[in-house]
Amino acid sequence: MEMRKKEMRYSPAYILWTGMLLFFLCVNGCAMVGPDFVRPKTEVKQEWVEAGDKHIKETQPKYKKWWKVFEARALLGISVS
Repeated sequence: MEMRKKEMRYSPAYILWTGMLLFFLCVNGCAMVGPDFVRPKTEVKQEWVEAGDKHIKETQPKYKKWWKVFEARALLGISVS
């Protein structure tokens, strides 16, 4: 006895209504902010918390050959001119 999988076919009306529902849910999710929205105030520190730590370098690192850090064969073939 051979068992066949039953194919699921959706009617065009079902696909249309499902698509419209998903579209309107997505659009409604973006429009939830009302006219009385006030941006919350946040405090931003002028320095890092670890600014006084002697182990943190403040200079920019120079990674001329950054791809060698990953030791990947595909990246090792890169040549920079």
